[in-house]
Amino acid sequence: MWRPPAGTKEVAAQANVLGRFDAVIHNAVGYREALRVTTDGLPHVFAINTPPAYILTALMEWPKRRWYGSAVYAESKLHDAMLASAVARRWPEVVSSALEPGWVPTRMGGPGAPDDMDQAHHAQA
Repeated sequence: MWRPPAGTKEVAAQANVLGRFDAVIHNAVGYREALRVTTDGLPHVFAINTPPAYILTALMEWPKRRWYGSAVYAESKLHDAMLASAVARRWPEVVSSALEPGWVPTRMGGPGAPDDMDQAHHAQA
């Protein structure tokens, strides 16, 4: 079973002692750093900027917020777009895209969807 790095867990524990946060600002470092590769084969700049920020954020306690289905939907769409972008960067020979085809009246979209089903395919084209 994978476990978060001990240092990141300790920083999260220290943050949680302070109380719940409304926001956290992550900063990136190392843009002038020459290529260094970690023992895991990752570029050092990526290894210090991306996984720890995600892990720290995931381990922190956050205030409970009201359920807003549209906000959660939008956040999940953002994650889909980020994944598509990451795949495109990692495997440049693969076409990886994220798109917004519109809200069309299908069984999933429901009968109240406002977009025109006959025009939906234009988003992919």
